[in-house]
Amino acid sequence: MKLMKATVEIDADHKVNRISELPDSLLCHILSFLHIKQSAATSILSTRWKYLFAFVPDIDLEYMNPELHFDFINFCRRMIVLRLNLYYLMDVISIRKIMKGCPLLEELDIGCKCPENFGRENAIDVLEFSSSSMKKLVFHPFGERQDVTIIVASNSLQSLDCRLNWLCKDGSGEVILDTPNLKHLAFSGTLEKLNIIGGLESVDSVEVTNDSYSITSAEDLIVLLHRTQNALSICATIETLEASDGFSRMLPTFENLARLELNVRDVCSIRDWEALPFFLENAPNLEVLLFNHVSTNILWTNDFVEEEVECPVETIFPIHLIENLKEIGIKVFNNEEDEFAVVEHLFQNAKSLRKFTIGAAPEPSVCARISAFKRCSTLCQIVFDEWKYIRF
Repeated sequence: MKLMKATVEIDADHKVNRISELPDSLLCHILSFLHIKQSAATSILSTRWKYLFAFVPDIDLEYMNPELHFDFINFCRRMIVLRLNLYYLMDVISIRKIMKGCPLLEELDIGCKCPENFGRENAIDVLEFSSSSMKKLVFHPFGERQDVTIIVASNSLQSLDCRLNWLCKDGSGEVILDTPNLKHLAFSGTLEKLNIIGGLESVDSVEVTNDSYSITSAEDLIVLLHRTQNALSICATIETLEASDGFSRMLPTFENLARLELNVRDVCSIRDWEALPFFLENAPNLEVLLFNHVSTNILWTNDFVEEEVECPVETIFPIHLIENLKEIGIKVFNNEEDEFAVVEHLFQNAKSLRKFTIGAAPEPSVCARISAFKRCSTLCQIVFDEWKYIRF
């Protein structure tokens, strides 16, 4: 007791603030026992206390004015989610303020829109996002094509969803990434506009949507696939595989790839499906193969005349490339004969198959017909209408 008394006297004489020396987590726990008004009042104590009340895990509010309930609802929404909405690209200062004013921001979902009367003299050339705490960043497409360079630099960023369709193809704008610890990369657009600094060895999930089939774009795609060849999961449109078809001998071997998701166009060319075996050949450990649909009736264009032809199932799914698959999923099944042929072929030759999922609630007669197909794997389970299983 004497020691404690002496300590208190010394603290009083030297005006030592023992409370402020406590960690933020403990201070927030203490503030949680106070009324929100009392908790917020501590923000004037010092710079250290300015924003502490905002991180209290539980907020207890008493709101006794029903006439202003909309204001209360809006306040609660602002407390729950921080939403940045820019209507003028010249307001780049607002983005900088958000990044600086939210030092603990972990997720940012941003979309920019350019008004019709927005002149080039007001345009900005560079948008920079740098953060030591951000983990997820999402870019929405611009309304009009812009010649803007976006720089993303963050050691903490783990997930990036970037749509490049809005960049002018002939302009100097690009997206520069310096994200050495990135885990998930999703993008669409022209790959020539994607400039990645450093390696992508940490990326384990890739989503690719390529809108250009030029030789340059295909070369860039091959480069990107080489840099992400350690990925565990790849999601792509099938025309993206078509872009890599011309460089099939240059494809890397995806030793770690276990999951491949393909989004097939309703009307596709013969080259779309013919590119698939080249990719499967380079994924020796693939276990899960998912499609949005598997119609093999394609349009063959010859001298500007479109003719519907059927691509042989054996050409698309060679037996030696599907026999080790454990899961196959089809999101939409349109009850076409060519689709039944695909399912039957997979059943008869995927000897390691454990689960086959078909979504979109097929009719009972369709379910019965599919269930009657002979299966090479006696352990294969057929699941109908489990569309959430497929992430398109």
